[in-house]
Amino acid sequence: MDKPFYDIDKIASLAKLKLTDEEAKALPRQFEEAVRFASILTELPPSNTEEQKASICPNALREDSVSPSYERDILLSATAEHEGEYFKVLQVIG
Repeated sequence: MDKPFYDIDKIASLAKLKLTDEEAKALPRQFEEAVRFASILTELPPSNTEEQKASICPNALREDSVSPSYERDILLSATAEHEGEYFKVLQVIG
């Protein structure tokens, strides 16, 4: 099996990480360990999957209910900026 190539510079850039040379040299081995661990997990037989799903998110199927909230005008008056009945926030993505 061919050893996968990880473009450490690209991964670091996407993750907005500044790596030292030492950290960049260690990452491929760490990726290999993570991939190896994940592949071991896929080989495990599923058991008690329904119980596991229920324990992970016990309230996933709770009933929706209406509850009191704050008045919009009060919330908007406490913000730095708003436009009409909408909050204005800083642009996060591009």
